[in-house]
Amino acid sequence: MVEINLKQAAVLAQVGVHTMLALIERSPDFPVVERGRRGRPWRFDGEAVASYIKSRRAERANAFEKRQAAMRDVVGLPSGPDDNLSLDDRIKATKLRELLRAEVRQCRQFVIVDDVRRALSRSRAIWGAEKTAFLKRVAISHNLPEVFVDKLSRELNDTDQALERNLDELLSGILDTQTQLGLF
Repeated sequence: MVEINLKQAAVLAQVGVHTMLALIERSPDFPVVERGRRGRPWRFDGEAVASYIKSRRAERANAFEKRQAAMRDVVGLPSGPDDNLSLDDRIKATKLRELLRAEVRQCRQFVIVDDVRRALSRSRAIWGAEKTAFLKRVAISHNLPEVFVDKLSRELNDTDQALERNLDELLSGILDTQTQLGLF
C-alpha cells in the first residue's frame, strides 16, 4: 500500500482538491484510509484510489454509451458513416441532411445519390435475407435436395449482382450529370 495525501489523490484523479472533496462526499465507497481533520492530513491508499478512479471512469463511459444509444433510438438517427461523430454533431448532420432534402424536394432538380444508394443497400440486405428464408421454406415444404437450393441461390445471387452493377452505373451517371451541372 502506497499512502498518498489529498493533493496527490486529486492529481491522480485529474481534478482539483475541492472537486476531490466533493467526490469523496458523494461516494461513500471512496477508498479513504483516514479522513482529514484540523492538524491531520487526509490519507489514501494510492493503488485503491487509482483502481477506484479507473472503474468509475469505465462505469461513466458505459453509462455515456448507453445514453448515446438511447438518444439515437429516440431521435431516430441511423447508424452509418457518422458513427464516429458525437451525438450532438450527428444530430446537426442529420438536421442539415433534412434541410438539403427539403430543398431538393422543393426544387425537384436533382436526386441525392448517396441517399438512394443507402436505401438500395438496405433493400438489398432485406431482399437477400428474405430470399434465403423463402428458398429454405420452399425446399423444406417440397423436400427438395440441398444441392438444388444451393444452385438456385447462386443463380439468383448472380442475377442480383448484375442488377446491382446496373443500378450503380445508373447512379454514377446521375451523379456525374449533377456534378457537371454544378448541383454538387
